[in-house]
Amino acid sequence: SNLPLETTWDHIKGLIDAFYRNHLRVRYIPRYKIRMIPSQRTFDEWNSDPIYYKYKLENYERMAIVEFENEKNAQLAIKILNGHRYEYCVLCVEKARPRNNYSNAYNNHKSNGYYSRSR
Repeated sequence: SNLPLETTWDHIKGLIDAFYRNHLRVRYIPRYKIRMIPSQRTFDEWNSDPIYYKYKLENYERMAIVEFENEKNAQLAIKILNGHRYEYCVLCVEKARPRNNYSNAYNNHKSNGYYSRSR
């Protein structure tokens, strides 16, 4: 959280790639997901009508969500990048709360008899 407003997906990718290269000593960087909030699509929508979205354009916070391939690398990234200086900000890195697992809800309904399927 608390990224500079000009931060793009490429900036975050460079930061995470540097983390893999410098701290994990990985030559071939594994795949990971980055989600920027607000997204570029949202920015385009806000900029298409700057009068209507004036308040949002002036008062938004930039944030990125990075999904690592395992818990160990995520914990190490939190430890190393939390408090790291990035441009004129200090990064606040934390683990996100778990989402509801819809597949578990689906399986629970199925086992409780609430789900039926005809063949």
